[in-house]
Amino acid sequence: MRKTKVVIAEDHDILIDGYKVLLGTCNVEIVGLFQNGLELIEWSKSNFYDLLILDIEMPELDGVGVLEYFQENNMNIKTLVVSDHHSETFIERFQDSLLKGFVSKTDVSYLLEDAINAIIDGGSYFVSLPVKEKVESDYLKSRIFEKDLSEREKELLPMLEHYNYNDIATEKELSVNTVKTYFKRIREKLGVSKNIELVNLLIRWGQRK
Repeated sequence: MRKTKVVIAEDHDILIDGYKVLLGTCNVEIVGLFQNGLELIEWSKSNFYDLLILDIEMPELDGVGVLEYFQENNMNIKTLVVSDHHSETFIERFQDSLLKGFVSKTDVSYLLEDAINAIIDGGSYFVSLPVKEKVESDYLKSRIFEKDLSEREKELLPMLEHYNYNDIATEKELSVNTVKTYFKRIREKLGVSKNIELVNLLIRWGQRK
């Protein structure tokens, strides 16, 4: 029986070693190991494999960027995401094309083989999604900030940490209603209901830098 050709994209050595142990008893051949998305994409352009095991947060180009590239360039690569970053929006965005499964890192030690078998057999594997799945992770919210917010929204959002609507309106020479509309759109895009949640996000993002 032909072995399943698997590529692993993960930037932590200890997790890569863990994958090698977990896959050592499976009918799998690891044909590529990558610690950033750019190298993975370049290699994938000229090499065949059956399944990509993909982390989301990686240097240079993250997992979201990798999937975006594959999707835009019609590279139909079956992908199993193994990550602590999860969102319903993210899964819906890629599920019809590339994303065939998701396993959280806390569950991967006992679900990985089942996930691989399900995907290789033509199915999908999403049983590991957490109960709080509908809430975007901070990391994916930051990706939405970078990609989906308008330049004006990006300009206004950080001001919320120190100013109220009236102050922002005065500073930017906008009406208060216009400012309220901008922040309503920002909350909708980031999946939060209150401005205090936006402020908490800004604080956590600042701590990550």
